[in-house]
Amino acid sequence: MERTFTDRYAYVDRLDEQARRRLLAMGTARTYATGDVLLHENDTSRHVLLVHEGYLKITLSAGNGRRILLALRGPGSVVGELAAIDGHPRLARVTAADAVRAATIPADDFVRYLRDTPGAALALLGTVADRLRTSDHRRLDAAAHTVHQRLALLLLDLSPGRSEASPARPIPLSQAELADHLGTSLRSVARALEQLRADGAVATRRRGITVLSCDALTDAAYDDGGHHRPPRTSRPRTRHLS
Repeated sequence: MERTFTDRYAYVDRLDEQARRRLLAMGTARTYATGDVLLHENDTSRHVLLVHEGYLKITLSAGNGRRILLALRGPGSVVGELAAIDGHPRLARVTAADAVRAATIPADDFVRYLRDTPGAALALLGTVADRLRTSDHRRLDAAAHTVHQRLALLLLDLSPGRSEASPARPIPLSQAELADHLGTSLRSVARALEQLRADGAVATRRRGITVLSCDALTDAAYDDGGHHRPPRTSRPRTRHLS
């Protein structure tokens, strides 16, 4: 199972080899087509999803017929773990953003895994902490960055891992979904993407964006000189699930 773009929330990557192999052997895996709904908002089911291939969109109803994109989760991520732990209804809808293969793990089995596997619960806590930290950072970004910078930061967060033998895979999100996620207008996102295309940072298609240069995105994200710029890296790592 190949990770085709970096997912900082990949639970599997936080586990040692023994815990990792045990988790990957759990549950029943099946495939889903683009647009298939895997979890429904307010549903009382408690099972957990472990993503093996593809990407899941996590969305929330805005109450006006629109859905707001909360997150995109890729290979190695667990989704729906909160309901398994606390028994509360699902907070959001989970939909296949592209072709997905995911395992369904019963809640009792997942909780038992957390309890009996050394380091598993702490690794999950670290994953949740990262999600909260990123949420805080994005609220700050909304106040301190332009739409152009915020879009570049978001695409960096979702940027595909690449290698000489593994071409970049498009991020399966529309411009409207990006606009909703950033809390801005579709026109503003379209203008920002036009500039990023001109800079050679991205290429776009009808429902997807391919990152061509993480360095160009980083330049766009930190182009005001007022924020600490991370080291340049021309080719993010491609990581694998085994």
